[in-house]
Amino acid sequence: MNVKNVDNESDNNQIPTFELFCQVHIGQFLQIGLPETLYKPLYEKLYPVEVFDAGESLQLIAIESEDDEVLEFNLKVKEEKGELKKHEDVFLIDHCWTWDTIENAKKILEQNHLIVGRLVNIMCIKEGIDTEEDLDEAKNISIIMQQCDINYDVAKECYLEAGGELINSILIAEEKKNDSNQFGQFEQAILNSLINKDDDSNNNNNNNNNDDDDKNENQNNKEEEENDNKIEINKIIEKMKEGFAQSYVFAVPLPDNQYQYQRAWYILDEIGSSIEFTENKEEENCSCKVFVDSFRGITYSILFPTKDISSDDTFISTRNSETYNELIKREKQKK
Repeated sequence: MNVKNVDNESDNNQIPTFELFCQVHIGQFLQIGLPETLYKPLYEKLYPVEVFDAGESLQLIAIESEDDEVLEFNLKVKEEKGELKKHEDVFLIDHCWTWDTIENAKKILEQNHLIVGRLVNIMCIKEGIDTEEDLDEAKNISIIMQQCDINYDVAKECYLEAGGELINSILIAEEKKNDSNQFGQFEQAILNSLINKDDDSNNNNNNNNNDDDDKNENQNNKEEEENDNKIEINKIIEKMKEGFAQSYVFAVPLPDNQYQYQRAWYILDEIGSSIEFTENKEEENCSCKVFVDSFRGITYSILFPTKDISSDDTFISTRNSETYNELIKREKQKK
């Protein structure tokens, strides 16, 4: 059982009574479809401290490929528990990450390796480069970055524009740099990079060569790590767009009793992300919906069974919102 004391996070350390808790949150209860029998259990898992006890009744089951690679996790009732009855219990599900736009999300991921590492595990992304195609692309992009002195995003854009052909990628990068006037002349540097430099190396001191080799190796290792991180982040972003990310809309008070509505995107923790999501309401056997504790100002998701669930069953729920790709497609259709 994971218990977290959050009293200090609240502006008011006093615990609300159960009656006041229900009075303030009744609108959310009705919208979520939380049965009245679970009002008190939810209250008791929020106060006086948060109780994340889903692990006592539920477990994650790894689904593996023939090569023993973990493809995804499913959420099931523990065998010793046997069965979870309809409306028997309610569980707090944490949001491991919340953000506002995909653009900002990418910036955060580039600066926070801890979030990247956690999401790689949640999404079952194989770390780093996992195919020959990824390997070739990463190597070529690294060459473009080195020879043209440009960042990863620009190098990849040139590489894709050239259809994956290295020399043309460098020429496109050269043209872009000349057009932007952001960089100096570097045609000779590109030509030199394509020439065998064996004759030049014979004129250098062996010690200097060793020092240069060490520097180059360190630089290459650093660039490989950066490339691996970029590839992981791109995979995370794609999975977020496809369905790992869900959203909710909240109101921000403005002067004159007006409100501005904003959308927040979030990814559920390891347990929540292991729920199988469906568009068919008839297939679901549980509900996992956003809940805002108005007293603490903290957002969770709450999970409860809407049917009897045995240890052989996988937890299935409808989404709290459209996927990112679905939302963007609908917004474009409006225009």
